Amino acid sequence: HQKVIISDRTLVFFGTGNFTNYGLTQDHNGYIEFTLEEKNLDSFISLLENTYSNPILKNKKMFFMTSPKDGRRIQSQILREIQYSTTSIHYLIFDHFDPIISHSLKEASSRGVEVIGVYDSPTDEEGKYLKDSFYGFLSGIYRDGNEDKNETDSFPEGGLLHHKTMIIDKKKVLTGSYNYSSSARDSNKEIFMQIEDTGFVNEFENEFQRIKNKAYREIPEKFFTNKLNLNTSIENKTDEVCFSDLLLSPTTIKLGEGIFRTLLYYPTNPENHCITKKYFHIVSSNFSYPKSNSFLDLNEFWNNINIFERNSEKVYKNINREEDSIFQKKLPINFIQISFFDLTGTNIIFQTNRNDIEFKKITLFFPGDILYYATLSKYSAEQNEVLYGNVALGSNYKKTGIAFIELPDETLFFCFQKNGDSNKNAIEEFLSEWTVFQSFSKNMEIQKPSCVFY
Repeated sequence: HQKVIISDRTLVFFGTGNFTNYGLTQDHNGYIEFTLEEKNLDSFISLLENTYSNPILKNKKMFFMTSPKDGRRIQSQILREIQYSTTSIHYLIFDHFDPIISHSLKEASSRGVEVIGVYDSPTDEEGKYLKDSFYGFLSGIYRDGNEDKNETDSFPEGGLLHHKTMIIDKKKVLTGSYNYSSSARDSNKEIFMQIEDTGFVNEFENEFQRIKNKAYREIPEKFFTNKLNLNTSIENKTDEVCFSDLLLSPTTIKLGEGIFRTLLYYPTNPENHCITKKYFHIVSSNFSYPKSNSFLDLNEFWNNINIFERNSEKVYKNINREEDSIFQKKLPINFIQISFFDLTGTNIIFQTNRNDIEFKKITLFFPGDILYYATLSKYSAEQNEVLYGNVALGSNYKKTGIAFIELPDETLFFCFQKNGDSNKNAIEEFLSEWTVFQSFSKNMEIQKPSCVFY
């Protein structure tokens, strides 16, 4: 589904449209031409082929990601930009079947952000949902007016709004071949690009206004005024969460903060005031994959959940919230290099050049297991200063995992991998998510960290 031409291995032409007569002359699309930096010639091709070692590539001011290899990273980045928006979200979309993106757009409108979407005609179900779900009159949904279609045996051609473009705060453009759907995320070969550049933004904002001015507003039957925040008692069980209140519509559950922020969509009403944790829809975001042997297995990950009714303004919050978990803190998470590591029956032992982590709490995450905790101490062995913590793991406990070290103003992490053991899916997901998160935060391509072997 990618739409890319590379000429002489340096000049790239790509966009939202197919390279057909209709795609180039009659459909609403956006195309971009740019020159690859010499260092990125091979990297860009391997990125398109989904074989690039890093989940993200930066070329000049442009960040690129592709699916299906890093489709979840694309979805997470779109959700982050929506979450961090402050003034406006303008988007043009051909296909929108992602209720998690819809939830985030609804939440943005509740903060006073102007959210305006223009859809290919007829408007998708998620667009129809949003027209009746925004807060106030500022936001709205439009149906494209470019309807000169030629029906064929396979697919309508000509007159389509074929964009997959979002403009955030009139400062950033997110575009490419990626529609808002689980098939774009998990199945198709797609390309996604994000750029923060005044010239690009102005061109795309002009295109948005041109299309919107010829579109038809979908008239809302209702709208919300204010969120209704409600406290509820939540019982966090092994396989389900139960509420004192009965939820009356499909729900979105938010878990974690920062890099751990995960949105789970439950399309059916819960029964007996309870939701089975792993019955969420496949379109759910971030650490919803893998369903087993992941952060979702941890009760600590579910402690501070927020529950949003899809068809109302109600938001339920746990009255028994716990703020101490690493999953709930909004501190920066930074990688530290480890030069030596080992697990014994009762100790974790490692060596690093950081000198500020003695007596700090360390949390060990092993996919499919509980969390283990220890306090770090120092000792000298063979003239080398080593950090260790007492952890009751058992004499033959040799597994792949992640260690988190909590400091007052940041959380540090490193991953460790048993020799001969393949990297667990949950750990690979975390490393890729962290890499993309950091790359956009620092406006540079960060390389995905490697685990220390032992």
